Amino acid sequence: MHSGGRAVRRARSTGRAAAALLGLSLVVGLATPPAATEATPFAPDAWATAAWERDRSQGTPLPAPDAEPAEVAAFFAGVEPAEAARLAAAHPAVLGQLDGAPAAVRYAANRHRSNRSTAVSGPEEAAVRREQLLLLDDRGRGRVAVVLGDLDRARAIAVLVPGSDVDLARFAESEQPLRRPMGMAEALRDELTDRSPDDQTAVIAWLGYQTPEGIGVDALGGRLARTGAHELTDFIAGLRAAHPGRRVSVICHSYGAVVCGTAAPRLATDELVFLAAPGVRADSVAELDTEARVWAGRGDRDWISAVPALRLGDLGHGGDPTSAGFGARHVPTRDVAGHDGYFVPGTDSLAAMAEIVIGRAEEQKRAVSASADTDDHARGADDAAETLQAGRADATPAVARR
Repeated sequence: MHSGGRAVRRARSTGRAAAALLGLSLVVGLATPPAATEATPFAPDAWATAAWERDRSQGTPLPAPDAEPAEVAAFFAGVEPAEAARLAAAHPAVLGQLDGAPAAVRYAANRHRSNRSTAVSGPEEAAVRREQLLLLDDRGRGRVAVVLGDLDRARAIAVLVPGSDVDLARFAESEQPLRRPMGMAEALRDELTDRSPDDQTAVIAWLGYQTPEGIGVDALGGRLARTGAHELTDFIAGLRAAHPGRRVSVICHSYGAVVCGTAAPRLATDELVFLAAPGVRADSVAELDTEARVWAGRGDRDWISAVPALRLGDLGHGGDPTSAGFGARHVPTRDVAGHDGYFVPGTDSLAAMAEIVIGRAEEQKRAVSASADTDDHARGADDAAETLQAGRADATPAVARR
């Protein structure tokens, strides 16, 4: 009890410091004209695009690198596996990030691409490169998307979108794995397997955008989020085109929630989960203009809870998605410690995410939607957590027991 109180006080102190830094950044941001209105969209190098466009091995032009994912999927439906493998070897820079192409073709293309470059940041990057990759781009700070599980057989797919201070060199970490997308994805994958071993599931750790570094104008602004939103909507559309009929859940952490909130109107996902969000550039679920079910959670001991829900022009990210008035379903977080604690094994938040991905989280919605004010909201969260604890005990979803 006393140690919990100290932890809360420490979190609030850290939060006040972070809020002060953000406030200073806001002042600086308002006083400094933006260098550019948008981040540069990602595309293959010009020489790689030219070689792809010259290729007439199929008797017709290959799909444009920026073709609609459905067009790409239709094209590859008529390509023999051996010929698809040849294209992956000949054009890895294009095929490795071509949304709508089959997963196996993208894995092969990115393996070729990885073999032609070096993991400069050390053994953890080298290990990431050995995974199934739907994206590998080592230009600049790098981009990557790792698949855990059998994507072609998965009934439910979760896509994790990370926040600030993540790049190819900081995608995985051995000492504190849950600080990084790779560790978060592995924890969710293990939880899904434990809770529903008979279900085929896959988890994708997606870093398809340039994240902000530190607390500054980029973290406060929407420039990187807009480019990230464009990349994310295309990626999910490609996932849908290549794997039709699957359940897709997008789970967004920290600044990743800003990306997802910006993408929401065009994001083809069944479930949209915001964790530790500094805002999502909307003040309600209705403003998100999405058909997805929206969830939100933020721990009391997370420093980001001290960040003010403000927006001035393009600075700040707006309303709190965990507030009762926002209208999102609640993700229980009462045992979450810190900003990186949402994927810790044994926490209610990790259990809730697994239930959401599998499609068994309706009971939480009922528990929380009965809340009429903040106090009731907190009680609903406790009820939801207890429901999930009960679910752990007998591995039977509460909704199914009724």
